Amino acid sequence: MRSDVVPSSHVPAVGALLGGRYRVEEILGSRGPVTRLVACHEPLDRRVILKLLSRSFDAPDAGVADRFARGARAAARLRGEHAARVHDVAMLEDGRQVLVLEHLSGHSLAAELEARGPLPIEHAVRYVLEACEALAEAHAAGFVHGNLTTASLFLAERRGEREIVKVVDFEDAAYGELQPRTERPLAEAAYLAPEQRNAPKSVDARANQWGLGVVLYELLAGVRPFAGDSPSLLLSAILQGAQRPLREVRSEVPAGLEAAVSRCLRVGASERFADVAVLAAALAPFATPRDRASAAVAARVLADLPPSDEPTAERERPRRAARTATKAFAFRPEPARAVAAPTPPGPPRAVPAKPLDRREEPTPEELLSAALFESVRRPWEHRQTGTDDNAAERRPPVAAGAPEVGALPPPRDRRREEG
Repeated sequence: MRSDVVPSSHVPAVGALLGGRYRVEEILGSRGPVTRLVACHEPLDRRVILKLLSRSFDAPDAGVADRFARGARAAARLRGEHAARVHDVAMLEDGRQVLVLEHLSGHSLAAELEARGPLPIEHAVRYVLEACEALAEAHAAGFVHGNLTTASLFLAERRGEREIVKVVDFEDAAYGELQPRTERPLAEAAYLAPEQRNAPKSVDARANQWGLGVVLYELLAGVRPFAGDSPSLLLSAILQGAQRPLREVRSEVPAGLEAAVSRCLRVGASERFADVAVLAAALAPFATPRDRASAAVAARVLADLPPSDEPTAERERPRRAARTATKAFAFRPEPARAVAAPTPPGPPRAVPAKPLDRREEPTPEELLSAALFESVRRPWEHRQTGTDDNAAERRPPVAAGAPEVGALPPPRDRRREEG
């Protein structure tokens, strides 16, 4: 039986009509002041997610409704494909606010872990790189995801394409403070950076690196890096660095990948990566060529951010590298002019190699530049040759002395051609 009248003090029943257009199909549950529902937008026959603000929290002196709307406006600015979309904020007849969100088909990474256990390394890295894209956009817009977990990274299915990660619950950033850190469920507390517990007013974008580090460790190892039977014991384990090295849990994890995860999990925020773009650059070598493009996107989004109040050399170097590399995305090769008798281009000119640095691991800045270069070079070569990453096995043998397919020709001397 359907009911179009919804008591403001109760969770809407399945079948209730909200706002004259949203028919409730499923109740997902409540968290803090918000109840989550699946509904059908009847005028468009489209499924959506509703977040309904409880009447008991909607007191003017508390400012809850204002923060609720502010979080929605902030999340609505995110346009990238890896952030769940905010469609609308509506007011119901009883005065309660409801947030209308994109409905996603698929499941969370928490469900993926439960079903499959530890994931293939390339899959785990890809999922975190895609999350870095969405987080870079949020950080550029001036806000931080307050509850980054495997449950808030959703593996969304797409018709005819592979699934992608979408980060959900960005809109919670503004009203998440209503639920004190000490009252968070233990499963959620494991993903909170130390400063989110001890000094919430000092939290900045680097707190999300901690959450990503816990997520990536868990995707690779099947367990979280820190354990405790209570939030206080968990925090004690974190502050003492009681983390089992990732390669002891899973030996085939590359040392460089373990180092990147460990850096995310440093207690001091200043000891982590400069931003998620530099983190993405550190992860890119362990992803497929196709997936390394996420590092370039994150760098491009953050490239034009103003420097922090107290800039450090580590923050400035990757920003300069990102700005330089971002310019390459605007490069479009000029179409060659037709000539009567074109001559084959010669091999690319040799460039003297620099002496090898004897460091054991490349710096994040070097990885950032390499990842950005690869993400630009490969699509450009593919457009020129019409090939893909696996085409080398299908090519016929090339005669000795012939130029390599995809090699860039030497620059043309226009003055000589015109003369």
